[in-house]
Amino acid sequence: MQFFLKLVIIGLTSLNLQASWFITTPGELSITLPNENVILYNGIPVKVISKGNQSAKIEISGYVNPSDKTKLYATENLSLLSMELKDEKKVIVDNNRGTVTITVPNNILTEDQDEAWQTNSDLFYDKCTKCHHAKVVKDHNMLEWEALFNSMKLKAKTAPDEDELIMRFLRAFAKDGILTESD
Repeated sequence: MQFFLKLVIIGLTSLNLQASWFITTPGELSITLPNENVILYNGIPVKVISKGNQSAKIEISGYVNPSDKTKLYATENLSLLSMELKDEKKVIVDNNRGTVTITVPNNILTEDQDEAWQTNSDLFYDKCTKCHHAKVVKDHNMLEWEALFNSMKLKAKTAPDEDELIMRFLRAFAKDGILTESD
């Protein structure tokens, strides 16, 4: 019975590691990891392969531009950047899809999608509800959001770094984005 219980616990732990995790860089667009020669962008979903006390081995999957394999995108339209690499040889490419395996510190990983996107979400709702009610992000695609936000950002009085955080949020949760907002 104890053997069976151990197998179940090991199995559940393995499944948990394979579930979606997210890169979190609160208040920042990205984080540079010099040891891996990469820049990771906030909020991207990753797969945790193994996890130790200080660091985790993760896999990031996405899309590559055939003319620039140093960037991995979360979306096929190459609008939502996941990571930048110094060495394109780290990317395993299959057609227009790419996969990268790297080691990251545990403190930039979260299983909570809302936590990963909290700063971006708060900024969007804070800046974009001063003049009107909040729009439902999933009602527009990325291109529509770009036009809408660009037409309103002067009134919203956002700084350039805030513009990047807000647009990243809108692209991720747009109709053609990679995530959906929780209620």
